[in-house]
Amino acid sequence: MLSFDGKVVFLTGANGAIGRATVNLLAELGATLWLTDLSSASLGGLVEDIRAQGGRAEADGVDVTRSASVDRSLAACAEAFGRIDVLIANAGIFPRGVLSDISDDEWRRTFAINVDGVFHCCRGVTRFMPEGGNILALASIAGHRGSRDHAHYAATKGAVLSLMRSLAWELAPGIRVNCVSPGPVDSPMVAELMQHRGEQVLRGTPQQRLAQPEEVARAIAFMASDWASHITGQTLHVNGGSFIGG
Repeated sequence: MLSFDGKVVFLTGANGAIGRATVNLLAELGATLWLTDLSSASLGGLVEDIRAQGGRAEADGVDVTRSASVDRSLAACAEAFGRIDVLIANAGIFPRGVLSDISDDEWRRTFAINVDGVFHCCRGVTRFMPEGGNILALASIAGHRGSRDHAHYAATKGAVLSLMRSLAWELAPGIRVNCVSPGPVDSPMVAELMQHRGEQVLRGTPQQRLAQPEEVARAIAFMASDWASHITGQTLHVNGGSFIGG
Protein backbone atom coordinates (compact mmCIF):
# COMPACT_ATOMS: atom_id res chain seq x y z
CA MET A 1 0.00 0.00 0.00
CA LEU A 2 1.04 3.56 -0.67
CA SER A 3 1.85 4.96 2.77
CA PHE A 4 3.02 8.18 4.39
CA ASP A 5 3.34 6.71 7.88
CA GLY A 6 6.13 8.54 9.67
CA LYS A 7 6.36 11.24 6.98
CA VAL A 8 6.06 14.94 7.82
CA VAL A 9 4.49 16.95 5.00
CA PHE A 10 4.60 20.76 4.71
CA LEU A 11 1.95 22.00 2.27
CA THR A 12 1.15 25.50 1.03
CA GLY A 13 -2.18 26.59 -0.43
CA ALA A 14 -3.96 24.02 1.72
CA ASN A 15 -7.35 25.77 1.52
CA GLY A 16 -7.71 25.50 -2.27
CA ALA A 17 -9.56 22.70 -4.03
CA ILE A 18 -6.41 20.75 -4.90
CA GLY A 19 -4.90 21.55 -1.51
CA ARG A 20 -7.86 20.20 0.45
CA ALA A 21 -8.13 17.08 -1.68
CA THR A 22 -4.41 16.43 -1.19
CA VAL A 23 -4.60 17.01 2.55
CA ASN A 24 -7.50 14.60 2.95
CA LEU A 25 -5.75 11.90 0.92
CA LEU A 26 -2.40 12.26 2.69
CA ALA A 27 -4.13 12.17 6.05
CA GLU A 28 -5.78 8.87 5.05
CA LEU A 29 -2.34 7.59 4.07
CA GLY A 30 -0.90 8.38 7.49
CA ALA A 31 1.01 11.63 6.92
CA THR A 32 1.76 14.12 9.66
CA LEU A 33 0.64 17.42 8.14
CA TRP A 34 1.67 21.05 8.53
CA LEU A 35 -0.93 22.98 6.57
CA THR A 36 -0.46 26.57 5.48
CA ASP A 37 -2.51 29.20 3.75
CA LEU A 38 -2.72 32.96 3.95
CA SER A 39 -5.02 32.59 6.96
CA SER A 40 -4.81 29.69 9.39
CA ALA A 41 -8.43 30.30 10.41
CA SER A 42 -9.59 28.93 7.05
CA LEU A 43 -7.93 25.61 7.88
CA GLY A 44 -9.36 25.10 11.37
CA GLY A 45 -12.13 22.72 10.32
CA LEU A 46 -9.76 20.71 8.16
CA VAL A 47 -7.34 20.22 11.04
CA GLU A 48 -10.14 19.28 13.41
CA ASP A 49 -11.43 16.64 10.99
CA ILE A 50 -7.97 15.09 10.65
CA ARG A 51 -7.45 14.99 14.40
CA ALA A 52 -10.91 13.50 14.95
CA GLN A 53 -9.88 10.60 12.73
CA GLY A 54 -6.69 10.05 14.72
CA GLY A 55 -4.31 11.98 12.45
CA ARG A 56 -1.75 14.66 13.26
CA ALA A 57 -2.06 18.11 11.74
CA GLU A 58 -1.32 21.75 12.48
CA ALA A 59 -2.35 24.89 10.62
CA ASP A 60 -0.36 28.08 10.15
CA GLY A 61 -0.96 31.37 8.39
CA VAL A 62 1.81 32.01 5.85
CA ASP A 63 2.38 34.66 3.19
CA VAL A 64 4.53 32.80 0.65
CA THR A 65 5.58 36.08 -0.98
CA ARG A 66 7.55 36.91 2.19
CA SER A 67 10.57 34.74 2.83
CA ALA A 68 10.52 35.57 6.55
CA SER A 69 6.97 34.25 6.85
CA VAL A 70 7.88 31.03 5.04
CA ASP A 71 11.08 30.53 7.03
CA ARG A 72 9.27 31.05 10.34
CA SER A 73 6.65 28.44 9.47
CA LEU A 74 9.19 25.89 8.22
CA ALA A 75 11.15 26.26 11.44
CA ALA A 76 7.99 25.90 13.53
CA CYS A 77 7.05 22.73 11.65
CA ALA A 78 10.50 21.23 12.16
CA GLU A 79 10.45 22.14 15.84
CA ALA A 80 7.02 20.55 16.31
CA PHE A 81 7.62 17.38 14.30
CA GLY A 82 11.42 17.03 14.18
CA ARG A 83 11.97 17.40 10.44
CA ILE A 84 10.19 17.92 7.09
CA ASP A 85 10.18 14.93 4.74
CA VAL A 86 7.98 16.33 1.97
CA LEU A 87 7.34 19.85 0.69
CA ILE A 88 4.29 20.39 -1.53
CA ALA A 89 4.39 23.92 -2.97
CA ASN A 90 0.78 24.36 -4.02
CA ALA A 91 -0.06 28.02 -3.30
CA GLY A 92 -0.92 29.97 -6.43
CA ILE A 93 -3.30 32.34 -8.19
CA PHE A 94 -4.85 32.20 -11.67
CA PRO A 95 -5.57 35.75 -12.81
CA ARG A 96 -7.16 36.52 -16.17
CA GLY A 97 -6.19 39.40 -18.42
CA VAL A 98 -5.20 40.20 -21.98
CA LEU A 99 -1.67 41.51 -22.40
CA SER A 100 -2.65 45.17 -22.74
CA ASP A 101 -4.63 45.03 -19.47
CA ILE A 102 -2.00 43.36 -17.27
CA SER A 103 -0.64 46.03 -14.97
CA ASP A 104 2.88 46.08 -13.57
CA ASP A 105 1.47 45.41 -10.11
CA GLU A 106 -0.57 42.41 -11.27
CA TRP A 107 2.43 40.99 -13.13
CA ARG A 108 4.61 41.33 -10.04
CA ARG A 109 1.92 39.92 -7.71
CA THR A 110 1.44 36.86 -9.91
CA PHE A 111 5.17 36.16 -9.93
CA ALA A 112 5.47 36.90 -6.20
CA ILE A 113 2.92 34.23 -5.30
CA ASN A 114 3.45 31.63 -8.02
CA VAL A 115 7.25 31.77 -8.40
CA ASP A 116 8.76 33.59 -5.42
CA GLY A 117 6.57 31.52 -3.11
CA VAL A 118 7.93 28.27 -4.53
CA PHE A 119 11.49 29.58 -4.37
CA HIS A 120 11.13 30.69 -0.74
CA CYS A 121 9.77 27.27 0.26
CA CYS A 122 12.43 25.30 -1.62
CA ARG A 123 15.30 27.38 -0.31
CA GLY A 124 14.04 27.28 3.27
CA VAL A 125 13.04 23.65 3.55
CA THR A 126 16.47 22.23 2.76
CA ARG A 127 17.61 23.15 6.28
CA PHE A 128 15.08 20.70 7.73
CA MET A 129 14.83 17.98 5.09
CA PRO A 130 16.76 14.74 5.64
CA GLU A 131 18.22 12.42 3.01
CA GLY A 132 15.40 10.87 1.06
CA GLY A 133 13.34 14.05 1.19
CA ASN A 134 11.04 15.15 -1.58
CA ILE A 135 10.05 18.53 -3.02
CA LEU A 136 7.01 18.76 -5.27
CA ALA A 137 5.62 21.88 -6.95
CA LEU A 138 2.31 22.40 -8.70
CA ALA A 139 2.95 23.64 -12.21
CA SER A 140 0.27 23.75 -14.93
CA ILE A 141 -0.50 22.80 -18.50
CA ALA A 142 -0.19 26.55 -19.13
CA GLY A 143 3.53 26.39 -18.37
CA HIS A 144 4.03 23.91 -21.21
CA ARG A 145 1.87 25.32 -23.98
CA GLY A 146 0.88 28.85 -22.88
CA SER A 147 -2.60 30.11 -22.05
CA ARG A 148 -4.65 32.71 -23.91
CA ASP A 149 -5.63 35.66 -21.69
CA HIS A 150 -3.39 34.28 -18.90
CA ALA A 151 0.10 35.14 -20.16
CA HIS A 152 1.33 36.20 -16.73
CA TYR A 153 0.09 32.97 -15.14
CA ALA A 154 1.59 30.82 -17.91
CA ALA A 155 4.92 32.62 -17.56
CA THR A 156 5.03 31.87 -13.84
CA LYS A 157 4.34 28.19 -14.35
CA GLY A 158 7.03 27.97 -17.01
CA ALA A 159 9.41 29.48 -14.47
CA VAL A 160 8.37 26.91 -11.85
CA LEU A 161 9.07 24.06 -14.27
CA SER A 162 12.54 25.40 -15.02
CA LEU A 163 13.30 26.06 -11.35
CA MET A 164 12.36 22.55 -10.30
CA ARG A 165 14.38 20.90 -13.07
CA SER A 166 17.40 22.92 -11.96
CA LEU A 167 16.90 21.99 -8.30
CA ALA A 168 16.58 18.31 -9.24
CA TRP A 169 20.20 18.49 -10.38
CA GLU A 170 21.39 20.65 -7.49
CA LEU A 171 19.76 18.74 -4.62
CA ALA A 172 20.40 15.20 -5.91
CA PRO A 173 20.94 12.55 -4.79
CA GLY A 174 19.60 13.32 -1.32
CA ILE A 175 16.40 15.15 -2.27
CA ARG A 176 14.05 14.42 -5.18
CA VAL A 177 12.40 17.37 -6.97
CA ASN A 178 9.41 17.04 -9.30
CA CYS A 179 6.29 18.76 -10.61
CA VAL A 180 2.67 17.86 -11.17
CA SER A 181 1.05 19.79 -14.03
CA PRO A 182 -2.74 19.78 -13.95
CA GLY A 183 -4.95 20.93 -16.76
CA PRO A 184 -8.19 22.73 -15.85
CA VAL A 185 -9.60 21.35 -12.60
CA ASP A 186 -13.24 21.44 -11.55
CA SER A 187 -12.81 24.17 -8.94
CA PRO A 188 -13.62 27.82 -8.27
CA MET A 189 -10.21 28.80 -9.68
CA VAL A 190 -11.22 27.91 -13.26
CA ALA A 191 -14.87 28.96 -13.09
CA GLU A 192 -14.19 32.17 -15.04
CA LEU A 193 -12.18 30.29 -17.68
CA MET A 194 -15.02 27.82 -18.20
CA GLN A 195 -17.54 30.63 -18.41
CA HIS A 196 -15.59 32.27 -21.24
CA ARG A 197 -14.16 29.25 -23.09
CA GLY A 198 -15.64 26.14 -21.53
CA GLU A 199 -16.78 24.50 -24.76
CA GLN A 200 -13.39 25.11 -26.37
CA VAL A 201 -11.58 23.63 -23.36
CA LEU A 202 -13.67 20.46 -23.41
CA ARG A 203 -13.36 20.05 -27.18
CA GLY A 204 -9.60 20.11 -26.77
CA THR A 205 -9.63 17.43 -24.05
CA PRO A 206 -9.79 13.80 -25.21
CA GLN A 207 -11.37 12.79 -21.90
CA GLN A 208 -14.10 15.42 -22.51
CA ARG A 209 -14.21 16.66 -18.92
CA LEU A 210 -12.33 18.61 -16.30
CA ALA A 211 -10.10 16.89 -13.78
CA GLN A 212 -11.47 16.43 -10.28
CA PRO A 213 -9.29 17.74 -7.42
CA GLU A 214 -9.02 14.21 -6.05
CA GLU A 215 -7.47 13.00 -9.32
CA VAL A 216 -4.72 15.61 -9.03
CA ALA A 217 -4.26 14.71 -5.37
CA ARG A 218 -3.59 11.08 -6.30
CA ALA A 219 -0.87 12.16 -8.73
CA ILE A 220 0.66 14.36 -6.03
CA ALA A 221 0.59 11.53 -3.51
CA PHE A 222 2.33 9.15 -5.91
CA MET A 223 5.08 11.60 -6.84
CA ALA A 224 5.62 12.55 -3.19
CA SER A 225 5.78 8.95 -2.04
CA ASP A 226 8.53 6.36 -1.85
CA TRP A 227 6.83 4.58 -4.77
CA ALA A 228 8.42 7.27 -6.96
CA SER A 229 11.84 6.85 -5.34
CA HIS A 230 13.78 6.88 -8.65
CA ILE A 231 11.88 9.77 -10.23
CA THR A 232 13.36 13.26 -10.11
CA GLY A 233 13.40 16.26 -12.41
CA GLN A 234 10.15 15.10 -13.99
CA THR A 235 6.63 16.40 -14.53
CA LEU A 236 3.51 14.27 -14.21
CA HIS A 237 0.65 15.61 -16.35
CA VAL A 238 -2.97 15.35 -15.20
CA ASN A 239 -5.01 16.89 -18.01
CA GLY A 240 -7.19 14.27 -19.67
CA GLY A 241 -4.97 14.32 -22.74
CA SER A 242 -5.36 18.03 -23.51
CA PHE A 243 -1.56 18.27 -23.63
CA ILE A 244 0.27 15.29 -25.07
CA GLY A 245 3.97 15.93 -25.10
CA GLY A 246 7.07 16.40 -22.99
